[in-house]
Amino acid sequence: MTGITTTALSPNAYCQSNGVSISVTGTSQWVYEPPTDANYSNCVMPASFEGNGFTTGNAPSGTATQGNINYFFNPAVYSATVTYTAVNSNDTALILINGTNGTNVPSPPVLTNLCNLTLDSNNSSIIHGNCGATYGDVQLTITSANPFSEISLVNIGGNTGWTMGNPCKFEVTPCPPDNPGPCIQYNIHTDPKSELHACVSGGFQDSFHSLLENYGGSFIHATINGVPANASNINIVTSTPLPNGYTLDADGFLHYIIGNYQYIDHFIFYYKLCSPDNSVCVGPIICGVSFENCTGNKNNHNQNNTVTNTREKIKAKLLEATFTPNPSLNGTFILSLNEKVPTPTSLEIYDETGKKIFSVDGISSDFYEFNLAEFSKGTYFAVLKNNNEFVTKKLIID
Repeated sequence: MTGITTTALSPNAYCQSNGVSISVTGTSQWVYEPPTDANYSNCVMPASFEGNGFTTGNAPSGTATQGNINYFFNPAVYSATVTYTAVNSNDTALILINGTNGTNVPSPPVLTNLCNLTLDSNNSSIIHGNCGATYGDVQLTITSANPFSEISLVNIGGNTGWTMGNPCKFEVTPCPPDNPGPCIQYNIHTDPKSELHACVSGGFQDSFHSLLENYGGSFIHATINGVPANASNINIVTSTPLPNGYTLDADGFLHYIIGNYQYIDHFIFYYKLCSPDNSVCVGPIICGVSFENCTGNKNNHNQNNTVTNTREKIKAKLLEATFTPNPSLNGTFILSLNEKVPTPTSLEIYDETGKKIFSVDGISSDFYEFNLAEFSKGTYFAVLKNNNEFVTKKLIID
């Protein structure tokens, strides 16, 4: 709860948390008494309170296989850590956002940080109480790529059902102040880049990885509001055209058109990640594509060892290359290869739109100086190529 301030307007029905108004409704209301079970308040945010609260059914005794508790948020949020209390070990509930469990919305919610709860193995929107012999507090975080204004817990099995937690002990994340709408945040690697590898053994095969996996960038997956990016919540918009015969699917995998593809040992292109309505975009992001002879099943990455030690050493040396000064005040850069590679290296410079603005082949010395003063201040991408290996570096002209 660090950095989160809450103002209790009423302990049972209304509260303010992190600038978001939270209100609660439920199937029935009753006078709540905190449990004395050992599992009481052992979560990060205690759920319990004294007073009138909402429950899903016949509490404190009896059975309740129906009923619901509804939390409402104004403005909408994209993440909420919520609590429930008096939950039995065999209580089961379905979590809905905006009235659905995700089957009819662009991106299903993700349930994480479970305390005294377990996820159903067959349905990731169903939670089970796991409070030991009796009952206690539970807690979970609900995150969505799209903002939501309502969380509904629907009781679908158990004993006494579920009881609301204190809404003044919520942690919610609203739209960021600098991006009030649409409420979309893209969390991508600081220096975003993607790298795709594919086979040319008897013909081109699809890429092993999606560019959303940021392969070549520490395997950090692109996310939206903490939810993995995929075809359901982003659009991939290419800023530069792909070579003839190559296509990208909505999930970022590279494909080819049979009989119409152009063999290239490597190429690069630029793309943007955009919200479904293309109103918010991040990029351009550089993506490098390389091909090699492969055998086996591409889905489990069963390749033969065609990448020799020599190529691996070349890749390592290219990764060690530096450009100084960077940023450059006058557009002059010195490429330092530290230790020259066995064969000459080529250098290509691209602007943020993916347009090639500079290139040179046959660099065989440890140092190479070049000048980009004729181009405007901004960010550029340098691509070093050698023996079918390539790396990308970011250049800045201040």
